[in-house]
Amino acid sequence: MSTMEQMTEEQRAEHRRRLAMWDRLTVTPDSPPKAAPWREDEAAAVRTLALAVRDALGGSDWTAESRSPYWPCENETHGQTIIAVDRRWLVVATHTIPVRTVHDMFTIKINGRPIPYRSLRGDLPHQPGTIAANIWRHVNGVTVEPCDSLTCQHAPTVAIFGGSLCEKHARRYAETGQV
Repeated sequence: MSTMEQMTEEQRAEHRRRLAMWDRLTVTPDSPPKAAPWREDEAAAVRTLALAVRDALGGSDWTAESRSPYWPCENETHGQTIIAVDRRWLVVATHTIPVRTVHDMFTIKINGRPIPYRSLRGDLPHQPGTIAANIWRHVNGVTVEPCDSLTCQHAPTVAIFGGSLCEKHARRYAETGQV
């Protein structure tokens, strides 16, 4: 018998309520700076990212939401931060870990379209400054170097630790771990 089957109906309802709290976090410019005690760090990180993205897009108003999975081991994991800036831009920064792997992959979409994603030496792909720089480059038409896989000339839309890949090579990296 599983743990859930041993719980009373009230305990199951409380468990589901707690799972829902872990899954979603909304942050706005006028929201209180503190979230629930166990989410303060995440709320601060979402606010920092939202402000960096707002500045990169030259906006003034923003709202952000973070979604993170509660059971990361069983399925492909998608942690997302969704930022709406001036009701004009919808930015989705996604951190994906394919099922049963440790291959972290990062993407950015603006208004539903993937953008080129290139981190400079020493930058981590999930840092607010790196995400904002890639958004700024895309909006201002700055071209980026092609995919890091040898002889590939496609634009990199997936960042990994230590490189950037096109969709085709990112799928191969997810399956085999090889660039």
